[in-house]
Amino acid sequence: MRCYQCMKEFSDEYEICPHCGYYVKSLPDVINHLYPGTVLADRYIIGVVVGHGGFGVVYKAWDKQLDHMVCIKEYFPIEFANRTPGKTEIIVYSGQRKEGFYLGLERFLDEAQNLAKFSKHENVVNVFDYFEENNTAYFVMEYLGKTTLKDKLLDKNRNRLSMTPEKTIEIGVAVSRALKAIHGEGIVHRDIAPDNIFVLEDGKIKLLDFGAARLSDRTDQSRFVTLKPGYAPPEQYRSSGKQEGPWTDIYALGATLYRAVTGIVPEESTDRVKKDDLKEPKEILRNMPEHLNTAIMRAMAININYRFQSAQELEDALLNKKKVLELQEEIKRRKTRRRRSLIASIMFLLVCLGILAYRINGTDADSLKGDIDVWICVDEGEDAQALKDYYSSAVGEVFSEDYSKVKVNIETVDAGEYSDKLLDAFEKGNAPAVFESTNVTDQVLEYAEDTKNIIDELIDGDESLEYYFIENESDDDKRIPIGYSVPVAYSIGKNYQETVNADAVEGSEEGRLTTDKISKLEGSEQVYLYGSSLDYEMVKKQIYGTYEEQKESVAGKLNISVIDGAEPVYTTTFSVAKGLKRKDRQAANIFVEYLVSYKEQNYLHLEGHKDGVDESDAFSVNANSDKEHRDSIRSAFSVLDDVMADYK
Repeated sequence: MRCYQCMKEFSDEYEICPHCGYYVKSLPDVINHLYPGTVLADRYIIGVVVGHGGFGVVYKAWDKQLDHMVCIKEYFPIEFANRTPGKTEIIVYSGQRKEGFYLGLERFLDEAQNLAKFSKHENVVNVFDYFEENNTAYFVMEYLGKTTLKDKLLDKNRNRLSMTPEKTIEIGVAVSRALKAIHGEGIVHRDIAPDNIFVLEDGKIKLLDFGAARLSDRTDQSRFVTLKPGYAPPEQYRSSGKQEGPWTDIYALGATLYRAVTGIVPEESTDRVKKDDLKEPKEILRNMPEHLNTAIMRAMAININYRFQSAQELEDALLNKKKVLELQEEIKRRKTRRRRSLIASIMFLLVCLGILAYRINGTDADSLKGDIDVWICVDEGEDAQALKDYYSSAVGEVFSEDYSKVKVNIETVDAGEYSDKLLDAFEKGNAPAVFESTNVTDQVLEYAEDTKNIIDELIDGDESLEYYFIENESDDDKRIPIGYSVPVAYSIGKNYQETVNADAVEGSEEGRLTTDKISKLEGSEQVYLYGSSLDYEMVKKQIYGTYEEQKESVAGKLNISVIDGAEPVYTTTFSVAKGLKRKDRQAANIFVEYLVSYKEQNYLHLEGHKDGVDESDAFSVNANSDKEHRDSIRSAFSVLDDVMADYK
């Protein structure tokens, strides 16, 4: 006979297994579980229970056909069903609990099908079979033993242990690769935690338990999920769960790695939303690798926009393949980048590079009517009222002059609740017609109109002129960029080249000015300082020169050259909502076109800057007042100062 515990064979004359000491007539610890020796699908011999919870039981089993040990998971939700001891058939309760049972059964079969898709992936548990029997369902998977990551992180007395950074990275990379495959199928696991990660004897690492998994675009709310304190991100606690996506699993994996390397279960994410006192791993451990600390904290960002958006990004960060800014630095960078993009520069490109022009489409302004709401995202530290006033004044000075019968209502929303409020508004049917979409999630963009019709009108209209950002547009067809920067080269003197070679600035970070980006062109005495169009006002403050039109009599002219092959960086985007009434949709489209037009940009970026009031109050900082950055690169400007000294 075969032992129901170790699955080894021995003589029928024994009642105790000579290999492991198991008593062959033992009953299950929970009397309504399947008895050892039960045969399922005329193929699988049920053994001892290796785990059970509120929704299922996992048994060791023997596959008679393939002659090897497997695990079988049985759908057995104790809240909705029971079983007579010694019998196999599940008895489903009546009423609402019956409905709950069959909803759960559907999800159980979903789990089996989801797992089966990845059976050949080295970091996902293999599923060999699934079937319905005994008024319930089962699936058959490889037997992995009992050693989960949770077990590895506890000693024999159940005290918490930690892992080396090297082992933590190994686990993080393996699970990231599993998630990359899972997310590629549009599936979110939703239950990443140490007890769902197996560390095998041969060193392989496997992810299992897809019981909570669902398609990322699925909207049903009948989800049987037991959230694990410390590992679940805040979006999983919301009733709708509409913001769940790959970033949900990335948070949970980051929390798992935090537990592994520090020995401490992270604070509950809902507590961190109110007050984030989570210590970084480097504050707990000596010699903590900086890139691992950054990877974990970025993965665990409360705001999903600051998390890694894909498992590949997390894997690259863990392997230190790509430099990743610390969370606070990334927040600061985005705030600065957004402010600069709105303050500085599309008009700068118009004046200096001649690559953006305005056209008015043929819509009859007098006949266009509508009442459109426009939502603007307010980042941390920004003055919401000043930002609202800034946009409102631009609308009043420009758009409303041409379209006086269109009422534009500007509303500002804090970044921390921006995506949530948008989703809620879309679901309730009171969403804005136009909304800033720079950092919103894919779930929000599902409610955005395809911008192709707007782009076609801009490119192919009766008064068409070339729009630089559309010529170089990305594959994103839900956003229209209204702010962007372009890498440029600054120089002083009569010798001016319209274009310089991009090879000289390869590897530079974010197009910012640094001392290592000063270069002399081959065969020329000209010195170039490489940077971004967003640095223009700062450059004007730092170095000598005149900023009027080029004149032969002016030796110290500040020259701005395009860098050959350099791509623009989109910094601010807007989108139009789906399902608008015809008049409102037409007004919204025209309004978005105005945001990228000469007239609107002139007001937003030149007149506001020239007056020196609106954008300073609205954004708290502008290119002229970025003293910290100027001081950090003062030596770079001194080189150009030396060049200018020759012309004094």
